[in-house]
Amino acid sequence: MEAIGTFIGIAASTVAVLLWLLTFHKRFFISIVRTEKVAAYGVYTEWGEACRTHFWYLIKALFPGNSPSTQDRLTLERQVQETFHQQFGSDQGGNVLIAHSCRSIFYYVIRYFLSNAKEVQGRRTIRICLPSLHFGSFYRIIRGIEKSLDCCIELYEVDLNEKDWTLDQDSVDEEEFKKCDLLMCQHLFGLPLNQDRLVKLARKYDIPIMEDCVQSGSLFGKYRGYAESDIIMYSGGLDKTPPCFGGGFGFFRNTPRGTEIYEHCNSLHNALPLDTWQGRFMTCFSIMVHLMIAKDSFGFNSLMGLVSYVWLTERGDYINWYAISLKVRKAKAITPFQHTESGFLRRPSAYQLQSMLYGLSRKERLKEVAQHEFRSRELLLSTIPPKYHRALFPWMTAGVLEQYKEMQGVSEFSWVVSPIGDRMHLCQFLNDHFIVVMINTTWEANEKSKSAVGKCVNDNLIYLPNINEATDELIVRVGKALTMYCQDLEKTGEVKF
Repeated sequence: MEAIGTFIGIAASTVAVLLWLLTFHKRFFISIVRTEKVAAYGVYTEWGEACRTHFWYLIKALFPGNSPSTQDRLTLERQVQETFHQQFGSDQGGNVLIAHSCRSIFYYVIRYFLSNAKEVQGRRTIRICLPSLHFGSFYRIIRGIEKSLDCCIELYEVDLNEKDWTLDQDSVDEEEFKKCDLLMCQHLFGLPLNQDRLVKLARKYDIPIMEDCVQSGSLFGKYRGYAESDIIMYSGGLDKTPPCFGGGFGFFRNTPRGTEIYEHCNSLHNALPLDTWQGRFMTCFSIMVHLMIAKDSFGFNSLMGLVSYVWLTERGDYINWYAISLKVRKAKAITPFQHTESGFLRRPSAYQLQSMLYGLSRKERLKEVAQHEFRSRELLLSTIPPKYHRALFPWMTAGVLEQYKEMQGVSEFSWVVSPIGDRMHLCQFLNDHFIVVMINTTWEANEKSKSAVGKCVNDNLIYLPNINEATDELIVRVGKALTMYCQDLEKTGEVKF
């Protein structure tokens, strides 16, 4: 009888707890079950694949006789240089620099111009022309250099057109432009951003051109940068193609300035310390956390949802997925993107070079992804009435959609904006429809900038679940939710489409 009483007591307590949970925390369970936990960034490496490759390069070095020698590392570096040059275009003459990250190459180049300004002007002051919307990592590096050195880095920003977010090149003041020391071409939305006039002006006034092709569809697309560019960079980060778990690829063309800048950058690069086994392991570990989130490995995101509910969500409400996504993306302790100089001013180790070689071998697989991306984008747009397209995706003109097909690149993110300029309102709406989104952290606008459109774009962008990671069913759900959002705005008269 005592055992029966104990059993009844446990059962009753369990039922009471379950009833309490379902009464006061029902929406938590609904969120866990109904939300497809697809990350906002496209990650083209699987969990098991990362263990078999990037981590295995580190683990096997622990066995006797397997630790790479200095000669092994030099051989690997030459192989990466040759493979990258072949992928980029073996017919193009120039020098290749393989760095710890794309940030490293950017840092070297900026240091070159600061040193050159010191010799010519007696002070480290330079001016860079670039779009008003620029990568946050590079913007933070610029400000970091200013803090660590006695220098001044001015930005001459070219704003975007309000209607379609192309570059407003007609607004460029030629007299102001020719005062610049460097033109930095950056791209948006997985496609080359037209900067023809800026490039022509740069050649007219003999201003060096550095082009960052990370957001141009990346290395495995058809775009290979402007022929006039002196320096072209690609990244091998977590959500980049080639997927290398980190790495920077720089191509310095055989132009007078390209060669001169390469020699300076290569000298600075070779003077850096070599990354250690421990350093590479910690980098891979940090990236692995984000990979597990992107792939929802072992139900990892359900655990993250519980954490979000406890710390970031009102009790009794749905899990605030976009809030925890932003927290994770910006968490310095586990960030896969190092912005501090000590984090990226290292030469890549043999283990990282092995990862780069592997990433560069993924070309055929990424071609399939590019074709899938185009089909998925068509599917998303087909579920949304055409009258809403320009309000949600201002840059997706007919020409841009055709360019996606032509360039065959792979995008890092799938973007959307709120038609009323209130991204938190849209984030909450999609969250309540069990769709995980995230606030923009990729691009950044200069807080002192007078470029109104670039700042507005920066403050309004949202990441949808990446269309290369989502199933067709989820893509349709996203499209229907965005349609309902626009219909609600239309009913209330907030927007006329």
